[in-house]
Amino acid sequence: MQLALVDGNATPGAVLYAHTVLGAALLGRSVFNIVGNGMTICYDPALAVNDYLLGGHWNLLTGGWLAPAPVPLPPAARLLAAPVAQMR
Repeated sequence: MQLALVDGNATPGAVLYAHTVLGAALLGRSVFNIVGNGMTICYDPALAVNDYLLGGHWNLLTGGWLAPAPVPLPPAARLLAAPVAQMR
């Protein structure tokens, strides 16, 4: 399965805040089953379920990053983004 991100406007650099990211297929320093299209997914590095990401920054296909959230995730991110970013 592959996930492709699409920005909602013409301004590059959108960020999706996800509490958990499940199923990211890692190879080297890249995720090969998420097409980022220049977007960034920020995850919560404090959660044990995200331990496999090693708290690191990962390249997404066609540009973008999977990266630890720089600050604690806002409460709205937990309600809105978590189901979107869970992949199996």
